[in-house]
Amino acid sequence: MEDYRHGGWTQKEGIRMDLSVNTNPFGMPDAVYRIFSCPGKACEAYPAPGYEALKEAVATHEEKTYRSGEAVGTLRERIVLGNGCSELIMAVAHAFSKKKVLLQTPLFSGYERAFLAADCDLLFTDRKEDLSLPDTVPGQIRSEKPEVFVLCSPANPTGTVTGDALMERITAACRQSGTLLLTDECFLPFVK
Repeated sequence: MEDYRHGGWTQKEGIRMDLSVNTNPFGMPDAVYRIFSCPGKACEAYPAPGYEALKEAVATHEEKTYRSGEAVGTLRERIVLGNGCSELIMAVAHAFSKKKVLLQTPLFSGYERAFLAADCDLLFTDRKEDLSLPDTVPGQIRSEKPEVFVLCSPANPTGTVTGDALMERITAACRQSGTLLLTDECFLPFVK
């Protein structure tokens, strides 16, 4: 397989000035280092392709904190990193371009924008007066059969958390309907 990484990463030997990336080949001025307190040359370098060290750290944290028992190597292989959540939401939306997608309501508006940009057919869950997810969602998944159901728990912007019993029913409905359950747990550490 051909290597599409920048030249500086694939051919480190013998390169005096790497012009394959958009960085200053002469380095940053000392005054900038003092302002940002950058250790070594960290501020002027692109991150390592693949983010292997960061993936290892996240997988180790996940294994110890949440999963307890799932192998770090297995977790590491499933970790996808991005430059903020919006980038990842857009990538997921485009992976399901032109598909039927059920969105929890209310929900972070970035999901709706991303799936609309990917030309998806959007459906929305009902919501209860307290803005939590209603018990009717599993039935909606079975009847509407979306390819994807987006669920945030805790939800953004409401902060509501989907209870274990409802989550089990939603998971079963998704399995039965062939629906991918996309769970966003960005704010979970704030409620544990």
